[in-house]
Amino acid sequence: MKKWLASLKKRRAGACSDAAGGAGMVDGAPATGTPLPADIKAKMLDELALSRSIVCDGFDVVPRFRVLLSDGDQQIWTPMLDDMKHRLERLSMVKCFMIWKGAKGFIHSGETMEPNVIVCSLVMVDGVLSAYQEIIRDQTKKPPDHASFGKIELIGEVDPLLVDVLPQPGDELTGEQLQEAKEVFGPGGKFEVKPVLH
Repeated sequence: MKKWLASLKKRRAGACSDAAGGAGMVDGAPATGTPLPADIKAKMLDELALSRSIVCDGFDVVPRFRVLLSDGDQQIWTPMLDDMKHRLERLSMVKCFMIWKGAKGFIHSGETMEPNVIVCSLVMVDGVLSAYQEIIRDQTKKPPDHASFGKIELIGEVDPLLVDVLPQPGDELTGEQLQEAKEVFGPGGKFEVKPVLH
């Protein structure tokens, strides 16, 4: 995680920003070089737009997963502490959900403080890709006018912890893990999943 943030910070320092912008297209391809499908590109742009609206409303971006499923994407909001043990436990739970549902990929969205950016990370069997935007804050203004955003930047890597969340061929849940996943992510659960509506 720290190494990935350092890489992002270095990339951010070398990139030119467009403070008045915030719009743009996610072009390029995952780390494997496979072209990014148009529908996935649109989903990444949707997630960045949602994160921008959250920041403009004056809130922090709670980490969330957009799980890519054949019968419709599902969203999981997963608040996380800085404690590594806590993060690994949450990520392990999300992985159980993905194994249960047969997910082929996901988009993880969140906010980092150093550098202060919103970021969405695509993880699929074909490769990984992150898109991010610098948050430019004006402490003299109130929401929603207190924040603007740099242009969309790309980096062909993601937090290594996220790569481990994607199910691999042969991954299966025990009966106990399946029951826990249904309780945690099912109706009324602690992290009840919802269809993606935006």
